Amino acid sequence: MSNYNIKIHRFDSKGRKILENEKTPDSKIKEIWAEIVYHFAASYKKMKNDSDKDLLIESLKTLWIGRFVSYAIETKDMDVNKAEHIIQKSAEIFEKQFNYLRSIY
Repeated sequence: MSNYNIKIHRFDSKGRKILENEKTPDSKIKEIWAEIVYHFAASYKKMKNDSDKDLLIESLKTLWIGRFVSYAIETKDMDVNKAEHIIQKSAEIFEKQFNYLRSIY
């Protein structure tokens, strides 16, 4: 599994930046992905205009393609069982963060 350089800003209680441009482990990227999907779901629920909802779904599709490509790269040399294990771990992350979805939905 590879790490990706992504820019994440976290701040301590005094507003100081504590993480930026560090190698981000795959598990953290998957947590961020779950948060993104949950934010899209919450936003979709709150939208009244169908054209806004369509635009939101189209933008999620674009992000999903990126996530799919990331998964394909991650699993390209794995057998089916190992690749399925990756999917199961991702599902566990979504389950673990379900209360977060409830809080924003």
